[in-house]
Amino acid sequence: MSGKRTFIELAITTALGVVAAASLALAQQQGYQGGDVLPCSLAGVNPADHPSIFGNPEVARQQYGFVQGPDGNWKVIPNCESIIQR
Repeated sequence: MSGKRTFIELAITTALGVVAAASLALAQQQGYQGGDVLPCSLAGVNPADHPSIFGNPEVARQQYGFVQGPDGNWKVIPNCESIIQR
């Protein structure tokens, strides 16, 4: 029984590895740009991963409530929830 159990464990480990590798390859192929960006929150957001938002300051401001400061860092505008256009 020990050999059969070892074989099953090896088969499961191999299958999980194949699934993980396929998922990573698919994400890279589709140009995965990171997670979702929520309006009025920069928590965990890397602007470099979202060029469609942060590459267009007007989109960043109107749809997400973000502005770029003089130091180059992005900030959430005050009273963001009441200002952004949805």
